[in-house]
Amino acid sequence: MTYRLYAFVNQYMATIQHGIQTAHVVAELFCKYRASAVLQRWAEVDKTIIILCGGDNAAMYDLAKFLSAAPYPDAIFFESPDALNGLLTCCAVIVPEKLFGGTDLSDRYTGELTAWEAEFLERKEKCKLAI
Repeated sequence: MTYRLYAFVNQYMATIQHGIQTAHVVAELFCKYRASAVLQRWAEVDKTIIILCGGDNAAMYDLAKFLSAAPYPDAIFFESPDALNGLLTCCAVIVPEKLFGGTDLSDRYTGELTAWEAEFLERKEKCKLAI
């Protein structure tokens, strides 16, 4: 199975910060899931990262809450209180290939999706690539 990391970055971060905040959340993933086979597979073999705009602070908290219910490795990153007043800058999840595309699954997946997976596809489609 192939995996990708989807990172959602706060819309108010400067472009250069998108990668930096994603690196922070990857570190959080390794702290939280040291023994995860999915995380190890992604880090050692797959390595693909998709960075999306997660929206404003309220949207980021909503995404973080949603991702925390994921059946896959997820993490969130907050800046320090001194740096950005504890701002939630990035949240991420590692998902299998059945969740790579959009909500039209006819070309790549014939099985059933869980409610969480279907909602993830809908949320992901609404987010633009962070540039």
